[in-house]
Amino acid sequence: IAAILVFRATTTFEDQQLEPATGVGEINLDQSGAVQRFSRALTYPTISYDDRSNFDAGAFRDFHDFLEASYPLVHERASKTLVSDYSLVYHLPGSDPSLQPVLYMGHMDVVPIEEITRGEWTHPPFDGVVDDGIIWGRGSVDDKFTVICFAGEGEPHTLPGSALDADPRFPFYRISSELEKVAK
Repeated sequence: IAAILVFRATTTFEDQQLEPATGVGEINLDQSGAVQRFSRALTYPTISYDDRSNFDAGAFRDFHDFLEASYPLVHERASKTLVSDYSLVYHLPGSDPSLQPVLYMGHMDVVPIEEITRGEWTHPPFDGVVDDGIIWGRGSVDDKFTVICFAGEGEPHTLPGSALDADPRFPFYRISSELEKVAK
C-alpha cells in the first residue's frame, strides 16, 4: 500500500509552488527584537469564549494597538479595515496589478485556559516567557505566530515575515479573525 501511495503522490499531483522572484535580498533579522515583540504579543489574553458574555474587548483593542506600535511601516503603507470591531484586514497593493494577489491569514484569538490545567503549564499562559530559547505562551503556535510573522515591514527589526513582502510586485493581504468565522 505504501508503494501505491508514493506512486500516486508523485504522479498525480503537480507542484504548484511559485518560484521566488530574482533579486530578493537576504533578510537582516534583529532576533532579539523579534523575540521581544513575539513574547509581548503573547501577553494579550485575546480569548474567544463560547459564552460571549466573557469576551474581553479591551484585550483585542490593546492587541491592535500593540500591532500598530510594533509595526509602524505596515500601518503607514497598508490600508487597514476593521471587520466586526475586532478582526483586521490589511491591504498592501503591489506595484504590478497584472499579477495575482497573495492572501495570508492568521488569527489573534486563543482558546480559554481550563482552570483545572493552569498548574500544569510550564509557565503562565499569558506571560510570554522566553526560557532556554523557547517562547512560552497561549497562542505561540496557534496562531499569534502567523499574525506576527506576517507583520514584517522589511526593516532589520522584523520577524522573518518580511520575506513575504520582499517582492513589491505582489499585492499583499493579511486577515486576522478573532473567531475564525470569516465565512459565516
